[in-house]
Amino acid sequence: KAQQLCGIRSDGETKRMVEFRHSLGLLLHFTSSPALSDNVVVDVEWLLTVTSALLHPLSTDDPEFKDHFQLLHTHGVLLESLAVHIWSTRCSQLSTPMTDEQRQFLFSLMEHLSVFFPTGVRTSPGEDKPSSR
Repeated sequence: KAQQLCGIRSDGETKRMVEFRHSLGLLLHFTSSPALSDNVVVDVEWLLTVTSALLHPLSTDDPEFKDHFQLLHTHGVLLESLAVHIWSTRCSQLSTPMTDEQRQFLFSLMEHLSVFFPTGVRTSPGEDKPSSR
């Protein structure tokens, strides 16, 4: 447990330590959102890398995702499968592969910051969830 490794004796101490480091800009903690409050971003550069990969996708050459990129560029709709594809290709320099929990956190964060919005629209039966940017 992280508390034991750091010599922290209580949840209150943990909370104060996270708040202090957040106030210094050493980590990110979003307490105003229940969907985000259980997460702490200790590697801010990681967050910038994965976010910028979505906001500035480079390649539309992959024929499997051509329609997905077209939807993104013409209507501002980002399908979850395209986001996963972009992260797996653009963020290959990350030290470990992105987990499902991290992906969900990123979508929740971008919704919280009003960068993406769930549309509730499906492009076809069984298609993954879209978000609009």
